[in-house]
Amino acid sequence: VDGNIILGEDGNTLTLRIEHDRISFLDSGAEMAYFSNNKLYVTDGEFLNSLRLGNFAFLPRDNGNLSFTKL
Repeated sequence: VDGNIILGEDGNTLTLRIEHDRISFLDSGAEMAYFSNNKLYVTDGEFLNSLRLGNFAFLPRDNGNLSFTKL
């Protein structure tokens, strides 16, 4: 559509739009997240296990606590 690729299923509110400089995730037409210029932009995020940021990470402990550590 207009030079973009739009992936989705009729009746499903989730779609993926691929443009020449951006990949977008939409829910009911509203952009929830996108990749552009080597970055990921997200409205809200949920990580199920761990999160790594460069040489640092948030890692779960066996006792249920969370550690922030240098890798």
